[in-house]
Amino acid sequence: MKQLILIIALIAGAMALGSYLIKTKPEPRKRVRQPTIPVVEIISPQLQTYTQRIRSSGSVETNQSTNIISEVSGKVISIDSAFQEGNYFARDQQLLSVDNTNYKNAIIIASAEISQRELEIKTEQNLANLAVREARILGNNRTLGEMASRRPQITAALASLEASRVRLQQARDDLSKTRIRTPYQGRVMTRDVNIGQYITPGTKLGEVYSTDYVEVRLPLSLSEYEQLNLPESYSNQKVDINRLPEVTFSANFGEKTYNWKGRLSRVSASMDARTRQISVIARIDDPFKKSSSGAPPVKIGQFLQAEIIGSKLGNVYVIPTSSTRQNREVMLYDEGTVRIRPITVLATENDKLIVQADSIPANAKLIVTPMPSAKNGMTVRIAGEPTKRQQEGKPGGQSATDSAAKKGGEGRKPAGERGEGKGKRPEGERGNGERKKRQAAAQEAN
Repeated sequence: MKQLILIIALIAGAMALGSYLIKTKPEPRKRVRQPTIPVVEIISPQLQTYTQRIRSSGSVETNQSTNIISEVSGKVISIDSAFQEGNYFARDQQLLSVDNTNYKNAIIIASAEISQRELEIKTEQNLANLAVREARILGNNRTLGEMASRRPQITAALASLEASRVRLQQARDDLSKTRIRTPYQGRVMTRDVNIGQYITPGTKLGEVYSTDYVEVRLPLSLSEYEQLNLPESYSNQKVDINRLPEVTFSANFGEKTYNWKGRLSRVSASMDARTRQISVIARIDDPFKKSSSGAPPVKIGQFLQAEIIGSKLGNVYVIPTSSTRQNREVMLYDEGTVRIRPITVLATENDKLIVQADSIPANAKLIVTPMPSAKNGMTVRIAGEPTKRQQEGKPGGQSATDSAAKKGGEGRKPAGERGEGKGKRPEGERGNGERKKRQAAAQEAN
């Protein structure tokens, strides 16, 4: 029983001691947090004349390509050295020839048929003249009938003669087709025939394309297309190609970048239903001739970056997109505060915005530091600018910080003096008093 009472007394004493310590614990010092003033960077935009540049990309395409198809049959007996993949050729140059023996024979046969038909016509005409003389000898002055005058026979002989002449011309045409010639000046893309191969009408011999110029299809968004302000094409009105914008093409060959000059030639007739973009077609003239810039000839199918030189905009501001909020507002620095102002965007280019002149006041300081949650009148300071606390100071050049430090040093006393001045007991006495209180609390519990 005594042990139980002792345990209860110890528990009660511990609870009383804990309650006392909780009630007498020192209060934490409250610190007043000073508000942080955001630091911003500013620029002073200037009015300027800006040339719009629309960027796009596309692959090089031929302006016209042709499949070389055989129109006659026979064995290939010769191939010109120009008819190799990648080689250039001139207009009407012979690429290959087919055995023409049969076509020469056809010409001889057709010529013989013509001679025979001419003889038949003369024979029928002589018979007709003889019939007329016989009728006159017999005293028959009436007009002879068709059969007696041989008119049907003469008409048939004339028709046979005309057919023989057509066959002769056809044989001559076939003979000329045994020499395959090019329709224009160009370059060989592929060759699909070899010497000794027998070909028939419709056999593909190769593919060639024109080299006077190539085309590049450049897709644009509707906003980019509107920025170019291209003249529209109508069925009853032609567009002057010299009025269309110039285009600079570029591509990387290893570590080097080469450029080619071109110009827009026309606009696509339809819009892409999937991407909702409209394409403009640019052309590069004489892309396979050696130029002073040292650029290599472009390749069909090569991917090129394009920069379209658009119209000029006068009296505009060019500002970075980081200085705007959703490309609709800008933040101006006005004597330590933020002033938000709406803008009118005329064009965009990569990370730049072209803004109308009345959107930003003259000599304004534009904040380029992103602050999505900034509000009108918000306090800010420029990077490198001293704070108000640093600017404040005592007479004689002593700053407020130094004054506070000195004041704090003078107000403090040694530990012994602070204890005597406030009537505090020595550490040993405070420990004895607390021990006596705990003993008294334990006796009351018992």
